[in-house]
Amino acid sequence: MQIAVGSRSAIGAVVETVWGTTPATPALLDLPFTTFNVNKTLDKFNDTSIQGDRMMRPSVTGNTHITGDLDVNYQPLNYDNLLASLFNSTWVTNVLKIGQVQSSFTFEHSQLDISQFWQYTGMVVDKLQLKLSTSGLVTAKFTLIGKDSPTPTVVSVDTTAGTGVGGFYSAPTAAPPFTHNGGTFKEGGSAFASFMSLDITFDNKTAANFGLGGSTAASLTSNYFEVTGSASVYVQDAVMYNKFIEATSTTLEFTLANGTNTHDYLIPNVRYHGATKAVTGQGPVTMTLPFVGFYDSTSGSNAVITRT
Repeated sequence: MQIAVGSRSAIGAVVETVWGTTPATPALLDLPFTTFNVNKTLDKFNDTSIQGDRMMRPSVTGNTHITGDLDVNYQPLNYDNLLASLFNSTWVTNVLKIGQVQSSFTFEHSQLDISQFWQYTGMVVDKLQLKLSTSGLVTAKFTLIGKDSPTPTVVSVDTTAGTGVGGFYSAPTAAPPFTHNGGTFKEGGSAFASFMSLDITFDNKTAANFGLGGSTAASLTSNYFEVTGSASVYVQDAVMYNKFIEATSTTLEFTLANGTNTHDYLIPNVRYHGATKAVTGQGPVTMTLPFVGFYDSTSGSNAVITRT
C-alpha cells in the first residue's frame, strides 16, 4: 500500500492578482520548508431539537476557515514575497516597511508519491515568529490565513514547465540558511555581544470576515501591526534593566549574513516591559526582557527590513 511521506512533499506558492483567485497560468515557486500544517476546517452547528429518543440529528456545516503554519529554516531570497505580505507592503529599493496594501497567494501542497495536490487560495501572511539562538539555524514560522481550499486534484495547478520538484514548480534560489554566525547585533545603536537568544513576533491579527449567504470569507482585514518579543542576555551591567525600570525607549537591530546575502532587522522604538534575572547555579547570571516595538517617526515604521 502506497502511503504519503513527508520527504515527498512539496509546497509551492504564487502571488494572486485578485484575492482568492489563482492566476490563469500560475508558475509556483517551490518553497523549502520543515513543517506545513495549513488545513481547511468547517464550522459545525448541532441541531439541538428534542425528538423524544435521546439521539442527536446530523449537524449542519457553517463557515469555512483556512489557517495554519509554514515553518522554515530562515534564508534569503525565497521568502521575500511572504515578508511583503506580512508587512502589507512592497519592497522599495530593498527596504521593507509597514504598509496598508494586502497581497495574497495561492499555496499548493503537492504529495508526489500519491499524486494528490491540495490548493489553498486567498492566503495572506498573518504572523511571523523569528527565533535566533547560538545553537542552531535561525527559524521562522509564517502563520497563514486564507479564503478557501477546493477538493484535492490529481495534477498540479502549475501547468508551466519548471526546474523545481515534479518538473513543474520553479526551483527555489539556492541560498544557505542564516545562523547567528557572521551577524551583527546592536542594542541602543551600539554593538552588543551579550545576547543569548532573540524571539520576535510580528503580528497583523488578521481576521476573516463572513457575510450572510457565503460559507467562505468575504474579506480578510488586519488590525494593528504588533511587534513583540523577548531578549535573553548575559548580565554585564544594569543598563538594560534600568531601561525597563525607567521606561526608556531604545532600539534593537540585528543583521543576519550567510556569506552572500544579508537581512537587517531594525526595531527602532523599543520599550522593555519586564526584566527577569535568573541565578541558576555557579554559571552566568542571565536576564530575559520582554519588549514591544512601537511606531518610530524617523523611519515611519515600527519595523524595517533591509536586504542585500
